[in-house]
Amino acid sequence: MGKQKITQLVAMAKVDSEAMLKLIERFEPLIKQYCQKLFFMETDDARQELSVAMIEAVNRISDCSTEGGCILYITNALKYKYISLCKRNIAKGNIEEQCETVLIENIPSQCNIYKDVEFMLDLENELYELSKKKRRIMSYVLQGYTDCQIAEIMLLSRQYINKRGVEIDRYIRIHLVFS
Repeated sequence: MGKQKITQLVAMAKVDSEAMLKLIERFEPLIKQYCQKLFFMETDDARQELSVAMIEAVNRISDCSTEGGCILYITNALKYKYISLCKRNIAKGNIEEQCETVLIENIPSQCNIYKDVEFMLDLENELYELSKKKRRIMSYVLQGYTDCQIAEIMLLSRQYINKRGVEIDRYIRIHLVFS
């Protein structure tokens, strides 16, 4: 027997925990993708939060007659839970604290060509003169995030992130590299 349809699994998952587990397995790639983006949480905690959100969504689905409708409902539930977790963390102020710590910790590994202690001190001083938003963008850049990922995390447009990144790069080149 082939894979069961999502509509069948949703209907069965409301009363059968095995069907719910199969349904969660089917959405595992999406759950894993969101877990990777929730860098401020332990992976297991993020997976658990998203799995609970999916279980709640499945139990709320009233009409599971179409495959696309079920998939869209569950996908949106996972997306909104991801956004909720990000907003909750931002509200706590954890991201600012983590970003500032990560920013200073990542500078040496990202600037291997500059072994000079003076440069590191100048860079640290200059970065604290930037606005909080620009420091957060810089922190994400140093962690290897793309413009799109940063924009999604910070709930801003990719163009805005790109423009600020260019400004930050220009600022650092003018104030540090050429001074």
